[in-house]
Amino acid sequence: MSKYLYFIFVVVSCSLALQSFECASPEFTSAKLALNQKDYLRARDLLEKVVAKNPNDAYSWYLLANCRRTLMDYSGAGEAIIKAQNLPSEGTLRSQITTESYQIWVEVYNLAVNSFNQFQINHTLDTKKLKENLQLGVRIKPENSELYALLGSIYETENDTVNSIIEYSNYIKSQESAFNLAKDKSISLGMVRSSAIQQLGRPDSSKVSMLDNGDSLYYDHIISGTKDVYLFSAKKRKGQAVVEGWRVDLPKVWLPQERERHFVYNSRPYLALALMYYSQKKYDDALATIDKASLLTPEDEQNSAFKLQIYEEQGKTNEILASLVSLTTKNPTNKAYMQQLAYMLFKLQRNDEAIETYEKTLAIDPTYDIALFNLATTYKNKASEFQKYEAEKKKSNPKYKEDESKYFPLLNKASDLFSRYIQLPQHSSDLSALEQVANIYEVTRESSKLNQIISILESLEPSNTTNIEYYDFMGGIYARQSAVKKGYIEKSKAMYDKADALKKR
Repeated sequence: MSKYLYFIFVVVSCSLALQSFECASPEFTSAKLALNQKDYLRARDLLEKVVAKNPNDAYSWYLLANCRRTLMDYSGAGEAIIKAQNLPSEGTLRSQITTESYQIWVEVYNLAVNSFNQFQINHTLDTKKLKENLQLGVRIKPENSELYALLGSIYETENDTVNSIIEYSNYIKSQESAFNLAKDKSISLGMVRSSAIQQLGRPDSSKVSMLDNGDSLYYDHIISGTKDVYLFSAKKRKGQAVVEGWRVDLPKVWLPQERERHFVYNSRPYLALALMYYSQKKYDDALATIDKASLLTPEDEQNSAFKLQIYEEQGKTNEILASLVSLTTKNPTNKAYMQQLAYMLFKLQRNDEAIETYEKTLAIDPTYDIALFNLATTYKNKASEFQKYEAEKKKSNPKYKEDESKYFPLLNKASDLFSRYIQLPQHSSDLSALEQVANIYEVTRESSKLNQIISILESLEPSNTTNIEYYDFMGGIYARQSAVKKGYIEKSKAMYDKADALKKR
C-alpha cells in the first residue's frame, strides 16, 4: 500500500494577488475579510455566491476549494478545485491551484483508502460514499492510477463484472507507459533495486526514508533514454531493496513531493481482469492480459499455471511451450523466462526437460530461490517415481531387495538444493523446505543431518504456536525416530496434543 504524505497549508490572504479583476465584488471583498478572520463558514458562503455570479473566476474557485478543505468538506473541495484546474491561470495562481489540488487529492485518497480497508473487513458495508470518493479522486488527478484499481476491486467483490472490467481496464490503460518501460527495459516487480538501476541507468538523484519498523523506502529519479523515470523500492530490515513500482513522464506541473510519493505498481488487476475474460470465454483477451501480468511479475507461478490451463483447455499446449522457448532463445540470460519454461515442463510432467531447464536457470543465478526450490521438488518427485517402482517390486516379491541406488542420488541432489534454499537469509525459517529436507534425510538414513534439521525446526516453535501443520509434522517425525532417540515418544505425544488442542478451537 502506498505511504501517505500529509501537509499543512496556511492561507495567507494578503499574499494572494487578484487576477483578471477590474474591481472586486462586495461578496469577494467580504470573503477575503472573513478569511483573514479565519471565519471559514462565512467565507465559504460568500465565495459560493461569487462563483455563482462569475463561474470563470479561477481564483475564487481556488479560495472556495481551500475553505471547503479547511472545513473538511473534501467532496465540495474536490469539485471546486476541479473547476479551478479547468480554467485559465498562470504564475502564482497556477502554482497555488496545483498545490491545493494535491492536498485535496491526498485527503480524498486517505479517506477512500480507510473506507476501502473497512470494506475489506466487512463486505456488507454500503459502498456508495466510498465509490463517490474514489471517483472524485480520479477526477481530481486522473494520472494517479491507484484509485481505478480500488474501484475495480470493489465492483469485483460486489460481483459487478461489467463495471469491474471497466475500472480494471482503465487502470491498465493508465499504466501503459509504465508497462511499456518494463517491456523495453526488462524490469519487473520484486527485482533487486540495483538490478533495475543497471537496466535503467544511473539515477541523477536518490532518496531513502527510514520507517519506524526499521524498513526503508527508496526513491530514484532516472533519465532512461528519452524517458523520465521515477523508481520506487522498499527494503526490509534484513533484506535487499526490491522494486515496488515505477512511474514514467509525470505531468510537469506536479509538485516535487507528489513525484516522490511512494508508488506501488499493483499487478493484481491484470490477473483479475484475465480471470473475468476467461469466465466469459474471451480466451485471447485473457491470454493477452495474463501475458502482461507475467511480464510484470515473471516469478509468479500463478500466472504460468493459469496460462497453461487456458492453453490446455483449447488443446494448444504446444503453443505455450513454443512461445516460452522463443522467449528464452531471444533472452538466454533472463532467469525469469527460463524459470517459466521449466515450470511449464514440470507441470506437464516432463521432469527430465524441466530439470535441464532449471539447471540452466541456476547457471544464470545460482541463488535464484524459486529455481532452487522447484528444482529440488522436481528431483524429489523423480526420486519418488523410482521409489514407488522399487516398493511395488518388493510388494510382489518379498525377497526382493530394493535398489536404493535408483533414487538415493536424486534425493541427495534434492536435499542439497533445499539446503541451498534455506541458507538464503529470507528462507532460513521456511517450514516447507525444512520439512522436505527432514523427510529426505529420514529416507536416506542420514541421522546427523536429520538431527540438525530437527533442532532448527524445534527452534521455530515460538513462531508457530498456532500452526496445526507444524505440530502434526513434529509429532510425526518424533514418532518415526522414537526407536533411535530416547524421549521422542513423549515429545511426539506432546506435539500431537498441541495440534489437537488447536483443532478444537
